[in-house]
Amino acid sequence: MKNSRTTPHVDPPEPPRTRPPAGASPSPGARPSARDRTAWDLAVRTNRPDAVAELLDAGADPDAAMGEHRETTALRYAAPRGMTAMAQRLLAAGAQPDGRLDEGQATPLMLASAQGDLDMMRLLLDRGASPRSVASRRAGIIAPGPPAGTPDGTPLASAAHGGHLEAVRLLLEHGARPDPETREAAVRGGRKPRPRDPGIRRGTPEDYRAIQELLEREGPA
Repeated sequence: MKNSRTTPHVDPPEPPRTRPPAGASPSPGARPSARDRTAWDLAVRTNRPDAVAELLDAGADPDAAMGEHRETTALRYAAPRGMTAMAQRLLAAGAQPDGRLDEGQATPLMLASAQGDLDMMRLLLDRGASPRSVASRRAGIIAPGPPAGTPDGTPLASAAHGGHLEAVRLLLEHGARPDPETREAAVRGGRKPRPRDPGIRRGTPEDYRAIQELLEREGPA
């Protein structure tokens, strides 16, 4: 007589999971997690000037590369985001006011000018940022800011494109000079539709007209 009992099915054991060796690169396309970011990145991204000051006191480089792909610096990150206290700490610790002059990167002043942030602009100018710095057209790809748009070649063109009249005046007072591209930036900015996002800082049509008139009065570069 056959035994009616059947042998229960048992799944084969899973192979043991192994952790990647320390320092191994993540798989292609993977986004670094918060755990993968450095203490410096986290302190800057969460806008904690005191934590940044502690790291600077411990020897951190104020111009160290940061970001998911090490594509920016703390001062470039702070400049378009109104993080003035952060920028003050970085500059006091020796951060270069124009940032590391890598090809294609916007300077902190360009990024602040694109936002029309007068406090940040004054801070950078007082610490030696150049109102005549020039970046390639790739600047907005390498060093993006908040959704206010791409910096446009120079601080003056960035401010003109954003319709920031007082920012344009400030830069002219500090020696910036308009060129044809600056005037074209003001025209292009004025033709853009008004942004729906209230977080995007853009001038009014009246601001753009005043900027174009001011740039014309300043004459050729």
